[in-house]
Parts: sequence; structure tokens; C-alpha cells
Amino acid sequence: MEPQRQRIFSVLKRSLTLTSRERKVLLFILVSFLVGDFILVVRKWTRPPLPQPEQIVSQQTLLPSPEALRIDINQAGLEDWIRLPGIGPKKAQAILAKRQELGKFRRIEDLLQVKGIGSKLLERLRPYLKIDTFEQTGGEVP
Repeated sequence: MEPQRQRIFSVLKRSLTLTSRERKVLLFILVSFLVGDFILVVRKWTRPPLPQPEQIVSQQTLLPSPEALRIDINQAGLEDWIRLPGIGPKKAQAILAKRQELGKFRRIEDLLQVKGIGSKLLERLRPYLKIDTFEQTGGEVP
């Protein structure tokens, strides 16, 4: 019985022994898992805490109120136009060029003549715009 027992142990020992290549692959997998875990731990430590619900500010509240940015379309300069939502430097320049071409805008709807300003953009801009009616009527109150 003793030789058979030795044979079984010999077979088991050979089957549990890893080749050099298998040991390298196993080591690579083990190191990969350890590095991955380390990265997760570091990210957790360095991640800023989530804001509390009362600290969350919607995008809408980041925009200045229309009253704070309200401009007279016949007096506003390039900087004034650029501050409005949806108006960049090129569109502001086009607005000023059209105003110079017309002499002045008679109504807010005259902005529709400016390339790049459609009805949707004009409706979004309307709360920010005003036109001085006193200036329009030559000093007389309508």
C-alpha cells in the first residue's frame, strides 16, 4: 500500500506545481488586482465630498437676472451685447453694424433683421432688452 500512496502524492505534487510561465501569469494577475485596488482607494481619498442639497445651484440661478443686464438696444455697446445669453462677439458686431446701417432700431423686433437672430433667440433675449421710447418720439411722451 505504501508504494501506491507515494505514487498518489507524487501525482498530486506534480499537478499542483506551477510552471515558470504559470507563476508569472499568476503574479501579473495578482499585481494587477492590487494596483487596481490601490487606485480605487486613492480616488476615494482624493475625491471631493458631494455637495449637500442646499449647496446645489441650478444653471438657471447662475445667469444674471434680466433686470441686472437690461440694455437699451440703441445705446448698448459691444460689451453690453456680449454679456447677454446667446450673444457672442460676432453676433454683437453684426447687431452694431445693423444699428449703424438703420440709424437706430425703431422696435425690438428690428433685431430679426440681424443675421443669426431668429424669433426663438429674440424671445429669449426680450427680457434683457428695452428701447427708449422717449428718444423715439423726439422727446415727447407718447
